[in-house]
Amino acid sequence: MKNITKTITLILILIASLHSNIARSADYESLEIKVKAAYLYNFLRFVDWPEEHPTHANICVYGINENYRSAFSSMATLSKKSQRITINMFPEDDDITKLSACQIIFITDSATHKSKAIFEQIKDHQSLTVGESDSFISNGGMVNFVRIKDKIRFEINHDVAKAAGLKISSKVLRIAERVINSEDT
Repeated sequence: MKNITKTITLILILIASLHSNIARSADYESLEIKVKAAYLYNFLRFVDWPEEHPTHANICVYGINENYRSAFSSMATLSKKSQRITINMFPEDDDITKLSACQIIFITDSATHKSKAIFEQIKDHQSLTVGESDSFISNGGMVNFVRIKDKIRFEINHDVAKAAGLKISSKVLRIAERVINSEDT
């Protein structure tokens, strides 16, 4: 009887710790997405577009899941100066032509395989492209989120942003983990 009780107790402890780790992991993912959402909002403040839209700004999230929907829904009521911010969310199977009206396009990790097609689609538009995959910058993206010591940071391909006519504030460039800028070489 003692062995059965010990076994059941061990199983319950194992299940409880596993559940705790899963909950912590889900909480961490949710927090990580909220941090990325905050960065996107602040990029609106520290990037100048050649064609400012006086009344609204569009942030588009391509490749969403429920966690992204939840994190970004809290941004729906924010504004930048006198601009209203609209958050548009697209599943990764949605038509990429809809992204042409976006000032910021955040391509989630699940939709990274469509990055090059998206870049081609928006090449004549001044959209800040933001991603979260290792290959995003090398494939032509402008800003990429990276995790360093459990913190979300970002790297910037300043050359690509300048080619699109975007001016990224020196404040943002200073806090970036890495900046690709051919003028520095």
